Amino acid sequence: MHGPGTGGGSARKGAWNADRTLDIRGQVCPLTFVRSKLAIEKMAPGEVLEIIVDHQPAAENVPRSMEHEGQAVLGVEQTGAKEWHLFIRKDRDTRRSA
Repeated sequence: MHGPGTGGGSARKGAWNADRTLDIRGQVCPLTFVRSKLAIEKMAPGEVLEIIVDHQPAAENVPRSMEHEGQAVLGVEQTGAKEWHLFIRKDRDTRRSA
């Protein structure tokens, strides 16, 4: 189970323990969602992806798009004037079988 205070070692209050981190600072929509979707597709259900963005529309659009894809948005934390950490749990496998 992931969530605040569940082991790990993140120093940020309220942070979820991420299995992977995707730092896409410097990129803008829609590339932020495309990169996030590709990263979560490589993960197993139940794993948590931390996405770091510095583009405010991405901080709003990526979580909304991930929910639309069937993933769980655990939290969005603004950690600086222009920096957000998005925590997404893979709840659904969206890869298409060959």
